Amino acid sequence: APQARGFLVRLRVRNDGAETAGALKVAGVLKRGDEVVEESETEFQYLPGGSSREGGIFFTHDPAQFALEVGPTGYELP
Repeated sequence: APQARGFLVRLRVRNDGAETAGALKVAGVLKRGDEVVEESETEFQYLPGGSSREGGIFFTHDPAQFALEVGPTGYELP
């Protein structure tokens, strides 16, 4: 979604496990072939087992113009 200073990619994370995840980091990467154009990251403070949360990551480049890869990069057990 276009924003005043860039673009927002909305996302939903889901914890299918039984344990709570804290400080869950999710990264997004915009790529042109093998070239990384831009990276962005967000953090979900608390994600109980069996739940989901919504959030977003911001980019200065339009994600529709590139390949977008999104995935978790780390978490901690509270």
